[in-house]
Amino acid sequence: MSGYYFNPDYATHPANTLVEKIKELGGDTEKFSQELGYPKDYVENLLRKKIEINGEIAEALERAVGIPAEFWVSMMANYNFKNK
Repeated sequence: MSGYYFNPDYATHPANTLVEKIKELGGDTEKFSQELGYPKDYVENLLRKKIEINGEIAEALERAVGIPAEFWVSMMANYNFKNK
């Protein structure tokens, strides 16, 4: 370990990462919502940052895109903490 620790004073919403991941997968929100198992309206609200990522949606995201649920939950918690 180098002894350096990166702790920025900002945090991005996990929806930003999800938007980029959906683009990598072809950018089809409707297809992605079907793979995720949630209605398209729900996914669109998630991408618009109107819905927070909780454990349930984080697990669905892990199954759909392969990014661990812990990443999504911790990113959401960090965003909420830094933007309170």
